[in-house]
Amino acid sequence: MAMDSFKLSTQVIDFQKQMWDNWNITLNVIEKQTSSAVHWAIRHTYWIPNERRKKMENYWSACLKERVRFKTYVDEGYNNLKKSLSETRAPVKPKNHPSQSKS
Repeated sequence: MAMDSFKLSTQVIDFQKQMWDNWNITLNVIEKQTSSAVHWAIRHTYWIPNERRKKMENYWSACLKERVRFKTYVDEGYNNLKKSLSETRAPVKPKNHPSQSKS
């Protein structure tokens, strides 16, 4: 029994999208925990001048913004891929068996 290539392709894409979502959720949890630890360390390290602390926090927030932006791009890419795949799917025409041909 042969599987439809469109169905197989969409299943592979859906699986990859789910793996991306799971990885992104895991990264988000790690990022929140790391962020909490870094902010605590920065607040309790008194030998670092305030201007340096602000620069470090600005860098950290820029990294967070870029992660969100990257996730948006990847999500858009998956949506565009599925849309493109569904738009280019040609209807499958049943093949005539040689015995059914009109002569």
